[in-house]
Amino acid sequence: MSAVVSNKSAKYVLLDVGGLRLSVPQEEVVSVEVVADVEEGDAEGNEVGALHYAGRRWPVYALSPELSLQRDLSPSHKFCVCIAGHDQASACALACDEVSVLTLDAETPIEPLPQMMRTSTTPVRCLLRQDEALVLMTEARALSDYVDGLGVHHG
Repeated sequence: MSAVVSNKSAKYVLLDVGGLRLSVPQEEVVSVEVVADVEEGDAEGNEVGALHYAGRRWPVYALSPELSLQRDLSPSHKFCVCIAGHDQASACALACDEVSVLTLDAETPIEPLPQMMRTSTTPVRCLLRQDEALVLMTEARALSDYVDGLGVHHG
C-alpha cells in the first residue's frame, strides 16, 4: 500500500551515508556545511563535534549505514547538514558523504513503514523507492529524538 505526496511537489534533501539514503524535508534544512568546519574537540555526549553557524551551536552526529551512532567522523564524510524542526529545539547536524535535492511530484508513491519496522525508537517515518534503492524518509524531530536516545557504537 502506498501513500501519495499530497501537494503538487515536495522537496527533500537527500543525504548519502555510506550507501544509506536518508531524506529530510527541505524546509527543515537550515544549512549545508563542509565537514572540515566541524570542531571535533567541542563534542558532548553522543556528538562527534559541533558546528557554529548563524549564532548557535549545532551538535554534529555521525551515523553508520545501519543507523547506529559512530564515535568519529568517517574519511568519506564531506558535508554536515544542519537540520531544525519548526520548534528549533530539535536542531542538530548530520555528517554525510553526499548531499542532493530530491523533488517529488504529486504522483510519487511514498510507502508507509512496514509494521515490523515501526518502533518508538526509529527515526524512519516512511519509505521511497528511487533508482532501485530505498530512501528512508525522516524529519528533524525524529532524528533529534533518535540520536539523543542512542549510545555510541564501539566496534
